[in-house]
This record gives sequence, C-alpha cells and structure tokens, in this order.
Amino acid sequence: MAIYSLNLGFISRSEGRSSVSFSAYISGSKQQDERTGTIYNYLCKEVDTSRVLAPKGAPDWAKNPAILWNKVEQFEDHIASLRFRGGHKDQIKNQKSLEAKQKFLNSTQTAQTIMGALPVEYSKDEAEACVEEFLNKRFVSRGLVVQYAIHWDEGNPHFHGLITRRSLVDGVFSQRKDRDIVSKVEHNVTRKQWEIVANKYLEKYGGRIDCRSNNDLGSLFLATEHEGWYAQRLAEDGMYSRIVAENEAVRQRNIEIMCKHPEAIIQEVALKRTTFTRKHIEDEIIRRVGGDEKLFSILKAKVEGLDVDLALKQANDNVGSFEDLPRLASKFTDKLLDSALGTLTRGAAYSVGENINREQIFASTELKQQEDYIIDLADTLNARESKVVDSTEAIKARGEELGFILSDEQNAAVHHLCSGGDIRILNGKAGTGKTTLLKAVAEAYRAAGYQVQGTSFQGKAVEIMQQEIGIQCKTLDSFKHYWEK
Repeated sequence: MAIYSLNLGFISRSEGRSSVSFSAYISGSKQQDERTGTIYNYLCKEVDTSRVLAPKGAPDWAKNPAILWNKVEQFEDHIASLRFRGGHKDQIKNQKSLEAKQKFLNSTQTAQTIMGALPVEYSKDEAEACVEEFLNKRFVSRGLVVQYAIHWDEGNPHFHGLITRRSLVDGVFSQRKDRDIVSKVEHNVTRKQWEIVANKYLEKYGGRIDCRSNNDLGSLFLATEHEGWYAQRLAEDGMYSRIVAENEAVRQRNIEIMCKHPEAIIQEVALKRTTFTRKHIEDEIIRRVGGDEKLFSILKAKVEGLDVDLALKQANDNVGSFEDLPRLASKFTDKLLDSALGTLTRGAAYSVGENINREQIFASTELKQQEDYIIDLADTLNARESKVVDSTEAIKARGEELGFILSDEQNAAVHHLCSGGDIRILNGKAGTGKTTLLKAVAEAYRAAGYQVQGTSFQGKAVEIMQQEIGIQCKTLDSFKHYWEK
C-alpha cells in the first residue's frame, strides 16, 4: 500500500558534504571532485535509473553529472571571490573580508536534496514518468537543474533528487540563489505537488497518498522517523542507532493502539483508498507487524486473549512462526469489521457492494458523510434559482471577437450555464470548445454584476483559464489557503 514520505534537505559544506559526492552516490557512479581532488566511487551500488533534467536551452555540460556538479561547486568559489575581494588598504577591513570569504567557502549550501517513497504499486516506467513530471513541474520550470535516481530496493522503492540552488540564465548560473523554493511556505507547496502528481499515477490502482501529518489527518497512530541507510547499517551491525531505537518503540506503541482502537486501522486504510476490501485491511495489519517478533507477539496476545508481558518474554521463540501472521490478521479483521460495520463512530465502515471478484467493498463512514453533505449542498443549489443572467449579448460579442459564430451546441451550453438552478455542469471532451464558450459565460455573468473566478486542481489549467477566459484564477489549494487566512 502506498505511503507518503518526502524529505528535503541541503548539501552544505559546513557538514563536510559535496554535491559531487552525492551525485556519485545516488547514481552509483565514480566521480572526482575537482575542487578537492577527492574521488567518490559507488560503482558497487545498483541503480535502476539516473538522469539529469535541465531547462530548455541548457548547455550540454548541464546534462553531464560529472561536469555539472563540479561547475556548481566551482561557481560557489567564484561567488566568494566576487563578494569578498579583500585588498583593502585598511588591514582590519582586509582581514575581516578574508575571514568572511573563508566562512562563506566553508559553509555555503551548494545544492538542495529531495528523497521520496515511491508507491509499491508503480511499475518502473510509471515511477520514472511520475518522478520526472514532478521534478520538471516543481523545479526545472524555475530554471533549476535536477539530477534524479530511482533505487528499486525490494519493499522500499524510492527516488533521490539533487537540485541546484541557482537557476540557469542564458547558459550560466545566476548570482542569486533561488531562496523562495526553500521557504517554509514553498516547502509545503512542494509536498503538496508530490501528492498531486503521485496520486495521478496511483488513480488506476485505487490508492492515494496524503501529504498531511498523522496529527492533521486525525490518525491515532504515531509517526516514525525516516531511518536512512546509515541508521539501518548501524542496526544491522548490532550497533546503537537513536532513530532505529525510537522507531522500534513507536511501532510497538502503534500495535498497542491498533489493538486498543481497532477502528484506527480502517481509518488508516481509508486515508489511502476511497474504497477498500478486507484484504486491504489485512495487508495494513501485516505491514505494521512486518517481521518483528515483539510486534507479532503483541498482536497474537491481543487477538487470542493472552498475557502481553508473557508474550513479549517469549518473543524470541516466535522466529519461524510468522506463517501464522495472515491467520491472525484475518481474525483481527473479522473482529474489527464486526464492531465497525453499521455504526457512525470515527473509523467505522459501511459496505458499498462487491467488486468483479465478488469481494465485499467498504468505505469509511467519514467519506459517506462527506458524500451525503456534498450531494445535499448540490441538491439545495440545484433547487434554488437566484440568478438572472442574459447571455445573448455575450454570445454575440464572443462571435465577433472570434470572427465566427458559435455552434448551436455551444450556444445551448452557454444558455444552460447562464440559466436554471444555481449549480450548473458542463461536461465535454478535450478540444470540443469548452474554453471558447466559457469566455462568453464569464462575460455574461460579469455584465450581470457577478465577480467571476476560476479554479482547478492543477496550476497549468489555472494559467490557461486565466489567459484564455480572462478571469481571476487560483488553484483550489490557493483558494483554501486564502479563505483560511
């Protein structure tokens, strides 16, 4: 089942990091940092895909990682030389300038990093298409250069991105860093953009991810912290890792929460799927237990009414008994659905029929209540006729502007949208002239004294509407943010 995980950071010299080193690591290649002479060799690492995405018109060197990141590192040195020239006659000022230059050289951030979990449902082609669409829309469109790599680790497919801090302007790096893209507001926009693009490719699998935190989602489960390869290596070698230790404690606590509040599982599955089957619930239970003996022991004790403390003491004896996990997950799901079906409590479920495999399909009560509320609003608007909009002049003016008369079908659509109930819907395939006639609709409403606004899930659609219809437009997220403010 897909999960949301997106982490952003920086390559900073103050931490002893180099963009050349990170490029070699994520791509599984061998590169030399020309600035320091250090060679980074990660040829032993298997990497499925590694590419550079550059703005249109970028020079060839920007598409070669070995050259690109050396130029990035060298450009920071160039900026230091421009800003801190030294050479003052005043020895004190000269010394301060040299010290500031050294401080800049030792602490500058040369690149931005990003790492995201890829839904396990994706094929490799879908993963590449999704990652490239996201990175192009979010970063390359701003003139930034991005190198990305996909690591198809079993059970943990993910991607890494290495992003320049400076945009390319006429084939050279800008002297100004793109500081907006790393601001807190834009950080949240980046997280939301990944959710939107990833869900576009997840739609056919019936799943979805959500960029909001567990707390914002109302989840009862506690969030774990991303461990990373270094923390996992420490744990595998029997050494202490704070992150791994804290995550283990969180996972144990989450199993206890699951057993005490079984409705939390339905709530969790419903956050990722509009509808789900009992197998999806079982899979979520199995995923949370994994191969951990302690978590398995807690679940078994809770399901079979055993003493939890005694079960934990016997945890090591459970090795090899994990074939019993599907049975326990099934039994726990039965218990959960028995108590959750037909109630109106948070985390409850209701049946919505069967799929083609004759498996019962469920949805959360919260979703049903949301759906009922939206339908009620739509019915109310449809029954109310409070607008008076004459579209005749707008249609005529639109025809004169275009140099041809709107078709009978387009005329009928304009009249439909300007008359009748307070909610009207226009549905049509791409290229059938919806945008053309919507300009006439917008003019008709404006002439009647209304303020006309446009919106869409996607920023590109908003841009097109604003340009072609001539109305103020914002994305739905922007409107939501504006209204909340």
